[in-house]
Order: sequence, then C-alpha cells, then structure tokens
Amino acid sequence: GEQSGLVVVLVSYLFPSQTGLGNGMPSLLTSFQIQALSSEAGSSSNCLQPTIMSVSTTSPFPVPFSGLTKGCSYSFSVRAENLAGFGLWGESQSLQAIGTSSSPQNLIASARYSLQVDLSW
Repeated sequence: GEQSGLVVVLVSYLFPSQTGLGNGMPSLLTSFQIQALSSEAGSSSNCLQPTIMSVSTTSPFPVPFSGLTKGCSYSFSVRAENLAGFGLWGESQSLQAIGTSSSPQNLIASARYSLQVDLSW
C-alpha cells in the first residue's frame, strides 16, 4: 500500500538454524526485529529513516514493513531474540522502495463486435 509517497514492503526471512539454546528449536525464539536503513536519509534527502520493527515469532509471513519513502534505497536485516537477548543482525538485503503506478486516465470504451469491447487510455 502507499500514502503520500510512503510505501510498504513485504519482508520474509527464515528462522535461524541455531537459537543459541542448544537444540535449534524455533519455538525457543521469543521475537524478531527488522530494520531498514537508508544511506540516503538525512537533512538533504526526503528519505525517511524508519525505526526498528519488532515482530512476534507467530506473525504471518511476509511481514509488512511500512513508512518507507518511495524512490529511496533501503537495506533490510533481521535479528532473532531468545531468552538470553538479541542475536547479531543477519546479512542485509537491499532494494529501492517503489510505489504503484497511477491509474489510467481518460478511459475510452468502444464496442467492436457484439461480445467485444476495446478499452483505450
């Protein structure tokens, strides 16, 4: 979705194979954090620097991350939390936040045959 130049991206990740508690059981994880960093954020840019988002281990996938500025590049990373605290941030993945295109304007419908209509804009 998108409002006023802001976009939402859907983030997916895999549970870590090692939870830090010895047996690799995803149920021992308590939460995840997702961060989106923009090297373009700052006073001379309109790129917003979103805060870190906390996600439950039972949240549906993919996870919507909102508040990103359309046209700005972001680097996403995830870290897991267990009973001992948060682990290290995982490898980051980068993308440019793009919005949806505008809707077609000046739609024209023309009957071609009895069961066919041509649409143009």
